[in-house]
Amino acid sequence: PLRWESVAGDRLYKSYQDFQPDLMLFIQEPTYGNRGNKVLEKITVPKIGWNVEAYEEIERLKESSQFFDAYNLFNQNAVALLNKELIPAKYLCHAVNPKRFFPQPDCQPLYDICFVGNFSPWRDEVLNAALGVTNNVALYGPNWVGNRKSKIAPKMLAIIHKGNSIIGNELNSLFSSSKVVINVSRVRDSAGLNMRFFEVLAAGACLLTDTPPELERHFIPNRHLATFSNIDELKRHLTALLADPSLRQDIGVEGYKHVVAKHTYLHLAEHFLLQFDALVHRESLPGLQANSLRPTSLDPEQDPK
Repeated sequence: PLRWESVAGDRLYKSYQDFQPDLMLFIQEPTYGNRGNKVLEKITVPKIGWNVEAYEEIERLKESSQFFDAYNLFNQNAVALLNKELIPAKYLCHAVNPKRFFPQPDCQPLYDICFVGNFSPWRDEVLNAALGVTNNVALYGPNWVGNRKSKIAPKMLAIIHKGNSIIGNELNSLFSSSKVVINVSRVRDSAGLNMRFFEVLAAGACLLTDTPPELERHFIPNRHLATFSNIDELKRHLTALLADPSLRQDIGVEGYKHVVAKHTYLHLAEHFLLQFDALVHRESLPGLQANSLRPTSLDPEQDPK
């Protein structure tokens, strides 16, 4: 009973009883264990989940989604796996707060490139290749310095690594003061657009990224952002971008206009509210209870009314 999962589940249920919400929204999968899952079953208001992990293990996906009345994932492959099991799930990407990430035209370029993220072998390979183009680099993230798996020389890592974390205004300023922001998926060829796609574009910066399968659902390559699919493309495109300030500016402006028009938290909230309206509408049908809702189809683009 004192395991943290059990304590979290008990506190969740007490909060539910105290607050009496009309809707419960879970970002990430709940990790309350068997005791906590029974708590989720006792919660009778509509429950909407949003999973922003890249894993694609079907049993874990089934377990994570089973107590929700509407379920969203940022990984389109995971959505397809659940749908194949006749479990309704919707694709939903990240969004950005344009009051936190925004252009800073007065920022002067300090770095040719920056990268923010945890160490992974694919990220290390990309960054090591980028250092062949320029060593004016700002790197933020944990597990880089002293990592024996890194192909980057320890002396170079000590120079370019600026810290384990950077957030808020400092992160926005970093994007604005870098000629090119490089984004790399943690695992090569994995699905799901991470936060950089939305934060960097909202900052008006020029983004050079690898290509998760969802990318062209939202962005036009070489218009809203620049892309690479292998190391040779990375070096070629990075060299071209660093040599052409007008090209970087054009991509930054187009990316900014697009992301603030399509991918803010306002759009995210509208998606959840449409799902909630659909669940409430179905709840009003005879014989349906709130804790037995499992819509066979749910399109947040359509107003159920």
